[in-house]
Amino acid sequence: MAILLRFPYDLLVRIALETALADPLGPPHLLTPLLCTCRFLHSELASSTDLYAAIFKAKFDITAPRRRVGPSAVVSRNLVQQLKTYCITLKRIRHADIYAPTLEEDLWNAYAMLLESDGKNAIQLREYAHLPTFVNTIVRTRLWEDVTDQGWPIESAIKSLSVSLLWMVTDRESMLAEPVVDRDRLIRLLLPFVVCCFRYPAFHASDIHFNLPLLRSRVTDFPTSLQTAHGNFPQYPSWPIHTFTNHFGFKIDIVTPPISTVAQLLYFARRELHGLPVPPNLLADRATSIAAGEPTGPTRADYENFNAHPCARLLEWGDWNWQESLTPEERKFAKGDMLRPGMKCLSSRFDADWERLTNCINPWQPLTGGGGQCVRYLPGSFMGRWVGRMFVPDEREYISMIQNPNLPPNFSEMHPRAGLRLLDLRIREHHCVSPQVPVRIPNNDGYFDEGLRNGYFPNMSSKVDAGGVTFSELEGESVHRYAAVGRSGEPEGEGKHDEDTCKFCAWSRQQDASERERRRREAAETLFEEAGVGMDVDSSVDEEDSDGEEEVGIANEPTECHGRLDIAFTGLTDPGHGDAWCHYVYYGRLREWDGLIVLVGIPNDVNAAFWGRWVFRGYLQGGQNYAGRWRHYSYDVYGAPYEGPFCLSKRPDD
Repeated sequence: MAILLRFPYDLLVRIALETALADPLGPPHLLTPLLCTCRFLHSELASSTDLYAAIFKAKFDITAPRRRVGPSAVVSRNLVQQLKTYCITLKRIRHADIYAPTLEEDLWNAYAMLLESDGKNAIQLREYAHLPTFVNTIVRTRLWEDVTDQGWPIESAIKSLSVSLLWMVTDRESMLAEPVVDRDRLIRLLLPFVVCCFRYPAFHASDIHFNLPLLRSRVTDFPTSLQTAHGNFPQYPSWPIHTFTNHFGFKIDIVTPPISTVAQLLYFARRELHGLPVPPNLLADRATSIAAGEPTGPTRADYENFNAHPCARLLEWGDWNWQESLTPEERKFAKGDMLRPGMKCLSSRFDADWERLTNCINPWQPLTGGGGQCVRYLPGSFMGRWVGRMFVPDEREYISMIQNPNLPPNFSEMHPRAGLRLLDLRIREHHCVSPQVPVRIPNNDGYFDEGLRNGYFPNMSSKVDAGGVTFSELEGESVHRYAAVGRSGEPEGEGKHDEDTCKFCAWSRQQDASERERRRREAAETLFEEAGVGMDVDSSVDEEDSDGEEEVGIANEPTECHGRLDIAFTGLTDPGHGDAWCHYVYYGRLREWDGLIVLVGIPNDVNAAFWGRWVFRGYLQGGQNYAGRWRHYSYDVYGAPYEGPFCLSKRPDD
């Protein structure tokens, strides 16, 4: 022991760190005996920010806080505080008290940990805290704990977080091991949140709006055109807001995730577990059906191909030492301060979700963001091939539920009667880049209808080619060119950003010049005042006297400009899937405020009248599932429409 007293501080910290990490899971409990060895070690190490910051980096993930909050989030003093928070949370969850007074706080911390997980956080929650068992118990025990007088389960932060966490920790092995009776019971518990869109909102602001935030000068209250038995329409959610008082050193407000979206992810994941049953009388494949004189209609091969890809793709847990498999360049980007396409850290898939939850809280509030470089939609992320399902309830029975304030006593998967429609579509993404001008946002009624039923577009025609899409408005002669996006997430051909023609860049250069001149004048005035002499600022400071490096208080870091003014989407049903069921044409637009993707699907074959026109509205969840609600085209945008849930996942092989 005496030899330890002669060791330098850095070596003592290293010894303590190796001791703490001998058991990587959970709080650093092995450190306690070392600190109790003598007063000297306790005084040297018990309050060492170097030691505890290093322990946090070794046991938990830090790339997401750096991107989302800023580099100052991961300074030592903030990591020390976060270590205390996460260790306490792990111990409480491991205790498994589903009625603990700290339950809501613990669930919020666990939710943040999974949103930030590159591998370590998820492993801590799964293997040390046994989170999957814990949240499964909460959902099955407390989801219907509070109900209205009419029998409807009431949303709460604990319920929404529990269902969200259950989705985030679900894996195929646990679902296969789940007894059928338990699986069916869970689906019954989730079903109202999945099916009853008129009751449980899914969007951060009503989908009738494209231009957000709302202006108080125009809108003093939420526009309400219809009062139903289930509340006002259009829907404006009032989900609970939580405040992280010290999350990596910052105070952060975050809105409770909508329970409806994660409930439908859980629903679809379980109902597709064993795939769709293949009708026994189908022909083998397309070649066989053509030879038999039946060029369209499903074959066994079509069902087998569809069943091979999930519509609700489960989340990966990641690895503890995930960075070891990266190239130096990939590791550099993973540790960077900005979200980029193709990042190899798993937490980046949730950056858009985090930004939406922490910014899109109030439809009147302008977006502020943190110190990081995250966005609510990562450009290029919706491009590709998507496979999924629509849950389609019987229209008459669904409308009768809207008109009835009570939960039907026979409510189930069979009431209202429902069917499934299968989706397989290829989406292209197009950007309007300055100096091009985006398609205008329509105002169809002089009030708030901004073209939701037409994908936020006015009446127009479109022509898609290899370089992008040209939109031509039918009223007037306006023509708008959007450039196709490549794998980089940005246009790579004709519409590539050009600083010389971009109006944003020109404006920025003008502002930078004006700011440099203003600060130069202020700095010169200050210097001459301190010297006790006067000066003619205009004649004494010239352009060539300063290059921006020596100026007082001037940050010389350029702001990256992409020139992007609007994002639009076009798409087609995959040819093989269209021959089996129905060919559709798709088009739509991104609502930048919260990343809402609105996509219109129009049938493009002889069965058009039978299949109908649908409007899909939803968010990318974890960057790999597009989930939300479809609505029928013909219903009024201000009332409760005929609608239902859908879920698609991006095929990784595309």
